[in-house]
Amino acid sequence: MTDQMLPQEISLDLDAVERPEKDVVPPFAVKVGGKRIEMTDPDEIDWKDLAELDDPIGFLRYALNDEDRAHLREVDLPGWKFRRLMDGYMAHYKLNERVAEAQRMQGRAPRF
Repeated sequence: MTDQMLPQEISLDLDAVERPEKDVVPPFAVKVGGKRIEMTDPDEIDWKDLAELDDPIGFLRYALNDEDRAHLREVDLPGWKFRRLMDGYMAHYKLNERVAEAQRMQGRAPRF
């Protein structure tokens, strides 16, 4: 169904929208404590979960599945390695670029 075929009172049918294949990024996988863990693409995390985040550590609740999160908690991991993990995640999904662009746009946008 295209937007032109929608009833007049509907401007966008999100139920019919699929993510373009070219925008799908494979999971960020890392070996830690002898186990392969995967971190989810932040674009696939529900917006309500992202909206309630207060800190980067809380983000791991949504970026990792339960098993991988439990494993990461059990592993002794110095801060510098955790920073490498997060830097790699940010680079894999190009989050630094996206944050910088959002900040540039926020600087241009009038505040309500």
